[in-house]
Amino acid sequence: MPNFNTDNVKDMSYMFSYCSSLKELNLSNFNTNNVKDMSHMFDGCKSLKILNLINFKIAHHTDIYYMFCNCLSFKELYISSSFYIVVKKDGYTYLPDEPKLKIKK
Repeated sequence: MPNFNTDNVKDMSYMFSYCSSLKELNLSNFNTNNVKDMSHMFDGCKSLKILNLINFKIAHHTDIYYMFCNCLSFKELYISSSFYIVVKKDGYTYLPDEPKLKIKK
């Protein structure tokens, strides 16, 4: 998605949710500086294996509720060292600690 301009986007909730056949997604060019809601963004992407979010920025106030819920096939996640995920009590906003998942910073 190289020509997708996200500079002024404030809400990315449900953007790719239930894209159940999606296997690989490179969003490294997305500007998320103004985004306030990323909830359910990848919810239900059950075939997604490789996800590149290397330039994603998530502020303390960004809603990431269920962002990765039902992502059952993750193998690789590319994130920057400044990317962090707020752990919610329900446990659905963070990626499960699975040995097969490679997080590349």
